[in-house]
Amino acid sequence: MRGGRIPGVRAARGLRVGAVLVALVAVPAWPGDGAVAGAAVGAGGGGAAADGGPYAYRFAKGAVAVRGAPTPTQAPTLAAGGVYRDAVPGDGTRVYRLDLDDRSGAYVSAVAVPPPTARVGIAEGVAVSIRDPGGRVCGFREARFGTAAFPRPLAASAGRTVTEGASACRRAGTYLAVVERLGGEGGVAGAGDWQVELRYEREPALRGGVPSGAGEGSSAPVDGNEGDGGSDAGPGGGEPGVRVGGGGFSEAAALASGEWDDRIEPGQSRFYRVPVDWGQRVSARVAGGALAVTLHNPVQGMVAAAETVAASPGRPMAAELPVLPPVRYENRYGAESPDGRTRPGDVRFAGWYYLVVSARPETAGTGPYGLRLSVRVTGAARPGPGYEGPPGVFTVTDADRRAAAPATAAPASSAAGRPGMRLLATAAFGTGTALLVGLAGWTLVARRRARGAH
Repeated sequence: MRGGRIPGVRAARGLRVGAVLVALVAVPAWPGDGAVAGAAVGAGGGGAAADGGPYAYRFAKGAVAVRGAPTPTQAPTLAAGGVYRDAVPGDGTRVYRLDLDDRSGAYVSAVAVPPPTARVGIAEGVAVSIRDPGGRVCGFREARFGTAAFPRPLAASAGRTVTEGASACRRAGTYLAVVERLGGEGGVAGAGDWQVELRYEREPALRGGVPSGAGEGSSAPVDGNEGDGGSDAGPGGGEPGVRVGGGGFSEAAALASGEWDDRIEPGQSRFYRVPVDWGQRVSARVAGGALAVTLHNPVQGMVAAAETVAASPGRPMAAELPVLPPVRYENRYGAESPDGRTRPGDVRFAGWYYLVVSARPETAGTGPYGLRLSVRVTGAARPGPGYEGPPGVFTVTDADRRAAAPATAAPASSAAGRPGMRLLATAAFGTGTALLVGLAGWTLVARRRARGAH
């Protein structure tokens, strides 16, 4: 492999889903309903938007421009904790170097962003792999458009974990991260470059051994009595709150348990994030408009996916995400479910879990429609596995919980959209109605008196 072109990894693998769930209910936008028309809440600093209009992907602010190479000898080196921006052509790969030790884990993610006018097929997508100095594939994951074949951001993440018996992938040295476009029919990817946002995160080694229970029942569901971190009620226990989703992973709006309202335009993608601690998981249901929904772990690896499908008459379109195991370190040793829909290894660490909602563009011209996100985090938070160093993105902090708390929700820009203002608007409407009725009655009495005077 040294000095030569990297061979593509195009193994046809089914869509893998697993880990955390968040519920999303799309509700029609009533005339005059401004529930989610306000400014973004809980979003980070704005990044540069990809070409293609106001609803294009928002790249991380400060992302470093990098140019991946087609061969290892020319590949640039990525730094742990770094965020980068590049482009991947349809007929090739991009290669990057990673300097890894023999103790910590490494994860590289790629968010591929096709132009909004691109034509994409169900088999097209992006793949990420990490390879050792000898060319062995230590980790590989892919993401494809599937039946929701319309241009939108796709994210995949590959990891190198250091465990007993990992042979060459356990050694220190210079590794390669390879990002590849996956082709459509005939294995040929569509023409034109796709913009890519890259992240490289390092997971510290453990101070002691692997937590007990590794490989034993790691996919077992949480006991319903373990504690409940959330509720199906609104953030304030009543009316839904308001959160405006971000335009990219770096701008994802923070959500706590409860119900949240937002709006989405055809062809637009909204990004949200939920803090999920060790021992916890999130449950969800999706219903409403023509949407593609994906859930991602703290290193942007896709863990669950669903599309809204036609339902029975009188019921909204709905999508069900699979039941996922709670977040545990030992999940990395668990086998996937028999039906291939869940992979415990995708929920191997605590941190922010991201929900990406994309609306089909063919509904263009119909205007924005409402979304209702019903989030429920369950299970009692547990101590972490005991990392040697700072956990980085693999933890939930008090600041994370504050960012997601209902108190940080800002009101929408119109009275009709504010939980408190809805009541005020209703009261005002009732008062106005009473006034109009009173005026009408007064007019009728005056007319009768006038007729009597004649």
